[in-house]
Amino acid sequence: MLPLIHIFLLGWLIQGLLSLASALRPSVAWLSAISITAQVLLCIAALAAYVAMALSPRPPKRLLLLPSLFILWRSMGSLPLSLLLPDQHRLLIALIQTAAAAAFLAFLRNRRDDPSWIGRFTARPSMSLPNLLAAALYTPLLAATMGGLLTHALLFTIQRETAGYLTLHLDGIRSQERHFQRDDKQVRLVGMIHIASPTFYEQIRNSVPKGSSAVVLMEGVTDEKHLLQTSFNYARLAKRLGLSAQTDSDLHADTPSSLSRTTSPSANPLLFRHADVDISTFQPDTLALLRAVGRLLSAESLAEALAILRSPELSDLNQSRATAMMNDILSLRNKHLLAEIDQNLDSPHSLIVVPWGAAHLPGIESEILKRGFRETQRITRIAIPFTRSPEKTGGPEHRP
Repeated sequence: MLPLIHIFLLGWLIQGLLSLASALRPSVAWLSAISITAQVLLCIAALAAYVAMALSPRPPKRLLLLPSLFILWRSMGSLPLSLLLPDQHRLLIALIQTAAAAAFLAFLRNRRDDPSWIGRFTARPSMSLPNLLAAALYTPLLAATMGGLLTHALLFTIQRETAGYLTLHLDGIRSQERHFQRDDKQVRLVGMIHIASPTFYEQIRNSVPKGSSAVVLMEGVTDEKHLLQTSFNYARLAKRLGLSAQTDSDLHADTPSSLSRTTSPSANPLLFRHADVDISTFQPDTLALLRAVGRLLSAESLAEALAILRSPELSDLNQSRATAMMNDILSLRNKHLLAEIDQNLDSPHSLIVVPWGAAHLPGIESEILKRGFRETQRITRIAIPFTRSPEKTGGPEHRP
């Protein structure tokens, strides 16, 4: 029994050292790959150790329980520490793991001269009903705790990344619309989701006044040079979920040319203008990622989807590639949108509506406030309901 414990803890120490080296040298791809592989193998060993502790009193819980739970916790992303310290958590966790594993091994080394300590475990029965009943009690508690951590992390991540434009509640995912005023100009930032209930898009469409003094700046990357090589459509996924794709919604019903670089037909008093970039401005890595996502959305079966997920474009993302892609997908498009907003602030339009993805809006809001606008109102809507009850729109919140 003791040699197996030593091997388990030694693996914990080695994986901690690999993680420490990977955190200190994040640009070394092979080091990161070895560390991740070791972490997967160690997670499997931790699960086996946990099951062994549940079924038999023989494995010493005082030695195996803490390392097993630590490894399983880390495999979940070290929540919520990874959210509270997004830049430092990998190094911190690697340091804690390495120090703890070394301390456990040192403790065992000092105890090897005490046969009675070893004998207490080898003399125990291989199976025990009280031990099994205890495991039956504390395993659901552990699962509930882990589930709570995951739920908290999801709530925290959505709210942090969108600055509250998207929030998760018991009744569904809610979207927020915020109004900003400067003299006779108003800007409305509307948190959008590519897939939502038809009612959500209808509510947004009906909230926009149909007067000629309003302009809607539409989101949607164009592909004038046909670089994407695949359709990028959420309609199939939306149908499977019983929802609607944004491009098929009432919000786009009156704007068949909203993704061309022209305004909507003159017969429509409400102007819809394209305010996004063309895909040709993206870097090659970003184009490869978008092609893979497009294939994923069009996958005919689960096996095909899993094969696409294992493709290098999606599975081989290091920090530098991810940063470059986010610059294209988020920062570059935000810069272009702000230029469009500034252009329309100098136009006769008194109302500018920006129904864009919620992740874009915190940065846009920050720039709007720098231009002398102040927030006056918030409107909350249920974008994706979790129940079949009638959808409700939250009342406006007036801001001084």
